[in-house]
Amino acid sequence: LHKRWRLAIVGIGHLGGALANYVNFTSLGFSVVALLDNDKKIIGNKVNGLKVTDSADMKRVVAANAVDIGVITVPASEAQGVAEQLIAAGVKGIWNFAPIKLGVPTEVPLVNEDLSIGLSALSYHMTQEEQE
Repeated sequence: LHKRWRLAIVGIGHLGGALANYVNFTSLGFSVVALLDNDKKIIGNKVNGLKVTDSADMKRVVAANAVDIGVITVPASEAQGVAEQLIAAGVKGIWNFAPIKLGVPTEVPLVNEDLSIGLSALSYHMTQEEQE
């Protein structure tokens, strides 16, 4: 983790906005350098000092900002297309928060975050404590 990694977040709704404002990324070696969305109401707004760009300009934005990692926080129905756009634009890895398993080339590292797994694990541990 000695390298600085540049992130682009695609989907600036509640989760994407929260990640864009997450202050500990910097201390971990990550910099959010681009925000993308396809919602005309969100495009042009600033989140944590970064202007939200139209996701139609993804290839240009990824290249201009030397993005390493694409962060997907869009609905499941849009996630595969976004992943394909990110890969075509040149990202080296994807962090996926959409509730769907993505198909990506084997040379592109992919991490799927499933928030329901963490909540289910917590529920399991709490139930175990109640039974003791």
